[in-house]
Amino acid sequence: MKKHEVEYKGERYELTDEQYEELISAIDHIKKADKSKLSAINPDDLVDIRNVNIDSDLSKLENVVKYINEVKNPYYFKVGKVKVRVSYADTDRTLNDAFAHLLKIKFMK
Repeated sequence: MKKHEVEYKGERYELTDEQYEELISAIDHIKKADKSKLSAINPDDLVDIRNVNIDSDLSKLENVVKYINEVKNPYYFKVGKVKVRVSYADTDRTLNDAFAHLLKIKFMK
């Protein structure tokens, strides 16, 4: 069985053929991911992430690949009936920083 060597976030992994195919599938999902407006997305087409499990026995890379393959479009998912769109800004500001700023604006007028 051929091993495929992959590096992810500074860690090196040896993947089996099956794991490598799952990785390629995940990359394909990202490339094809619909980036249209949230209002244009049918909620029935989204995966509810409450049904996606993280397996602590898997590596970080394996969990990322598993997650992407389950949700199909990593930029859109739902939590119950709520549609969620994920996007990233080119900044050093963390999600925690942004959320703290939002709370400060909202509640400390």
